[in-house]
Amino acid sequence: MHIAGLPVKDATKQVTLTITKRDVHNGDTKNPSACAAALACKRQMGVTDVRVHIGRTYVKLDDKWLRFRTAGSLRNEIIAFDRGGKFEPGTYTLMPVPPQDRFGHRRPKPSGLGKTKRIKRAKIHVVAGVRERGANR
Repeated sequence: MHIAGLPVKDATKQVTLTITKRDVHNGDTKNPSACAAALACKRQMGVTDVRVHIGRTYVKLDDKWLRFRTAGSLRNEIIAFDRGGKFEPGTYTLMPVPPQDRFGHRRPKPSGLGKTKRIKRAKIHVVAGVRERGANR
């Protein structure tokens, strides 16, 4: 996977963000690169480009992008903020992507004899009224 021509790598360590009232005041709704969380990330990590999506956060470091899992608490604040509500300042954590979702991970084939039963997938709920969905969730 690539963003703006640069490769995307999975992060291996978590990052704790402190989102301030100033970040919230200056943040832009429905804009993954200029929301309160993106501003806090840029300020704390000293980077120039960040994209904070509901499920994943991408941080540009030198010649690559690092991919994090957006924490559930941050996800909820993003949804509220994008829908015109308040973003609560506080401490939020960007987590490494879980092993089963990392690049290059192969899911094991089902074991057993004979035919395998196909399981019908549930429809994915798409949250309306918020920023566009990030690449590769």
